[in-house]
Amino acid sequence: MKPNRWIILVALFAARASVGFQYQLVASSAPYLRRALGVDIDQIGVLIGAYFITGLFLTLPAGVIGARFGARATVLAGLALMTLGSLVAAFVDVWLWQLAARILAGAGGVLVSVLMTKMVTDWFVGHETATAMGIFVNSWPVGLAVALLTVPTLADAAGLRGVFLDSAALAALGFALVAFVYRDPPGLAAPAPGVAAAWPRGRGLALLILAALVWGWFNAGFAMARAFGPAMLIERGLSPVAAGSVVSIVLWLSIVSVPTGGFLADRTGAPRAIIVVATLLSAGLIFYAAASLAPALAFAALGLVVGLPAGPIMALPSLALKPTERAVGMGIFYTIFYLLMVAAPVAGGFFARLAGAAKFAFQMGAAGMLVGLACFLAFVALRARSAK
Repeated sequence: MKPNRWIILVALFAARASVGFQYQLVASSAPYLRRALGVDIDQIGVLIGAYFITGLFLTLPAGVIGARFGARATVLAGLALMTLGSLVAAFVDVWLWQLAARILAGAGGVLVSVLMTKMVTDWFVGHETATAMGIFVNSWPVGLAVALLTVPTLADAAGLRGVFLDSAALAALGFALVAFVYRDPPGLAAPAPGVAAAWPRGRGLALLILAALVWGWFNAGFAMARAFGPAMLIERGLSPVAAGSVVSIVLWLSIVSVPTGGFLADRTGAPRAIIVVATLLSAGLIFYAAASLAPALAFAALGLVVGLPAGPIMALPSLALKPTERAVGMGIFYTIFYLLMVAAPVAGGFFARLAGAAKFAFQMGAAGMLVGLACFLAFVALRARSAK
């Protein structure tokens, strides 16, 4: 019997949500970690960032590994590393050991993120790709939201060990779902021993790089808006609690707008229009929120539109890659993504310090989105030339 691709998508969604949960748990349990480890806030920041530091080095090898051993086996290895990392963290109380556990778990998270995207593409290419990608991408904010809601309460009730054991259990559940539910789609070529991984070339590679720049710049812009939004609102006179609450509205509403955008793209057959219009609206709302007398409404409007392009953008690699190139291609895609996600906020903070206002870095988020839109227009133009 042919597996149901929507059931497979649900299994992949649940497994990847454990990555978002694991990433967020350090930030959500920061006060408990500081007391338990006797460290300052900057060391907590290192723990937070260390989760994806391996993304700068592991994403491309992850694609090659996936092409050699298969996406499913590589994702299972990633979920096993995530489980092991959380188990180690649950039983150590030294910061360096916590850092090692965090890097170990983060390496697993990178493997999962890179190869699961390929797995979704394999099942949905040419069939509601934007809808599937919109749902799949949403697993990350759902994992973050679950951690935001549950980790402080769990830490109070069961301590840090309980938090990390819970994270290990979620990763192990993801392992079981992928192991027992996921199967490759019929007709997909299995990895062949001794055969080199297929690398995208020529215009296909150029299209892939442009797609990665679209996704990277859009996310980097959104990340700068989220990261510097609270500081910008505090400069305008809001309390830290109120500023954080206002900015969090974007995250909660984007959980709705991300799958909505994918659904609309597939149903209307107009993914390009959704990417262009929603990106322009998002950039405009970021500029507006910096000066609005009702910032909560501005951030709510941003949350309703900022997720709309996610599914259509994540469908772009399927237009650039041949089936045999998807594993390595997604490694290249995520390498560019991680580079931008690391570099853009750092640059935003640097220029904000020079300008003496967090508002500057916040508005740089809008500029990043517009750069991504320019890359998308270049993608469309190059693909049109390729079709002639």
